[in-house]
Amino acid sequence: MFYFMTDISTGIGARFESCFQAYFPGFESHVDDGKHVPDFHNSLEGFWVETKVGNKRWGPDLKHYQKDRFRDVEEPVVYCLGLHNFDDATIRLAGKTNGQIRRILKRNMKILEVYLITQDVVNAVIDRETRVSEKGRKYCTMKRPIFRSILSGKPFKRFGEPIISAESYYGYDKNNLKIYRDCDIKQTQVPIKGIVLDREKDEAVLEYLTHRGIIRA
Repeated sequence: MFYFMTDISTGIGARFESCFQAYFPGFESHVDDGKHVPDFHNSLEGFWVETKVGNKRWGPDLKHYQKDRFRDVEEPVVYCLGLHNFDDATIRLAGKTNGQIRRILKRNMKILEVYLITQDVVNAVIDRETRVSEKGRKYCTMKRPIFRSILSGKPFKRFGEPIISAESYYGYDKNNLKIYRDCDIKQTQVPIKGIVLDREKDEAVLEYLTHRGIIRA
């Protein structure tokens, strides 16, 4: 069962990686090279991108161990986080080979939303939202309400308790960030719903997105 679940999650992740490369040209893939670095590197602009995707109902699963690994990466790291529409994956892909899984996902898995978020904010969410399962596994899912609270800056509730803002709850400085909501982003084939980048650290990323016409300088 473990290997079956791994095949499914690997297939879904690979599908999103393919979408990322179609959405954002100019990156070299490091997905399969065995190094402890993010998935994609833009050597021309000088930054890295780690891709994560999850179902629209619960969001992508952030890896706690990568938070420590990526600290040693010298160039800026941003996360490309996606939400997809492929429900009931374990049922629909049961008994399928890896090749069949790839073909089914290519036909039926649509990326509904994409968010580009700076490493420091993702790390802050990991620190605050990481839970431990009954089997001792650390996990952290980034659901839609978390994205929305970061983008809006408005008060929200967490476990029934009122929170002034995502900034105060997760512990980052909003003044250091450039935040673009969907209304600020050029509508292209890429379903980007939000961009949260560090003004100084992610300057290369901001330049890339500006050159691509996705955001305005």
